[in-house]
Amino acid sequence: MTTGWHRKDFSVVGARTSMGKTVFVIEMFLRLSNGYKCAMFSLEMSKQQLYFRMMSNLMQVNFELFRTGRLAPNHYQNMQKYKDELKKLYIDATRAVSADYIADEMRRLKRTQGLDFVVVDYLQDVKEQGEINDNGGSALARVCRKLRAAAKECDCHVMGLSQVVRGVEDRKDKRPGNADLSGSTGIETNADVIALLYRDITIRIVRNKTFWKSILPSSVTENAERWNCIMTEPHSVSLNYAEDNEQLIARYQDMLIRQVEAAYQKGEMEPDTYLNFLSRVCEANTRGEIYDHFEGLFNELVQYHENRLRENIIKGAEYLEQIGPAHQKYELAMSKYNKLCSQLYENKERRRLVQRRMRITELFPKQA
Repeated sequence: MTTGWHRKDFSVVGARTSMGKTVFVIEMFLRLSNGYKCAMFSLEMSKQQLYFRMMSNLMQVNFELFRTGRLAPNHYQNMQKYKDELKKLYIDATRAVSADYIADEMRRLKRTQGLDFVVVDYLQDVKEQGEINDNGGSALARVCRKLRAAAKECDCHVMGLSQVVRGVEDRKDKRPGNADLSGSTGIETNADVIALLYRDITIRIVRNKTFWKSILPSSVTENAERWNCIMTEPHSVSLNYAEDNEQLIARYQDMLIRQVEAAYQKGEMEPDTYLNFLSRVCEANTRGEIYDHFEGLFNELVQYHENRLRENIIKGAEYLEQIGPAHQKYELAMSKYNKLCSQLYENKERRRLVQRRMRITELFPKQA
């Protein structure tokens, strides 16, 4: 769309809070740093926070799991390798710096090690000396002019992140425009490229957060029962919330991710299987294909749980045979064995009900 990030250009990426500005820039920063000299000036996040996000990105694990330390053993083994890669990146997390300071650092980096791509996160936090008759956008306009001049002087691309005014949330159409940027006049007159991020899925999930909290499963062991309840009980709720295919995918994807993460955190799922489920993205174009995709995934999840139960039942039977009835732990082991068998039987019954009741024509409208 932009034919690349061109040297001597100044671009601005704007979005409302939690739309993924930092995630978007970190992804580009990590990709470009493999072959190009990149620098980041973070006035919002600390260097540690950025390193955590980058490490989570490189390791391909959920950031919440990384931040709380609930990682698989193999992740800790690879952490040192990614740590060495992050040490090579130049990140300046000094707060309340001026545009002159950023330009001076860019010239120093260009002279000492070369410079191709610079990120400033974010523009409204850059400090600028006030002048007579300043208004709300004059200082920001001077910041943008200085950064653009630095990009030209250092022969690199400078990308600044910008906040979007809160008024966009009060509109029916929440897609931001150039006029919604904080200090838009100063940005529009100086930026070569303006990119505005928007995720409709985020808006709708946040809007329906309370509803989904009340019905989302808490662990993989409850998958079949809760899924059956969702698909058969709230017919009117399902029709009201499934307004389009994009939202329908978001609903089921969110349910799947929550179940898989809960199972992984409790040790009920292997790391490879966990990553496999998270990587399965629905690319269906019709409502029927969406249902088929997620029905297959949830059935696969239930089958995985059944296989784990069978493995534990076999181990339990071998243990009972090994210790014999005279052993003091035999009665307790037999109780656990019978409980596992009951869970497997109940799981099969629930799965049979889910397969029988998950009929698209009975639950949802037929339009694509």
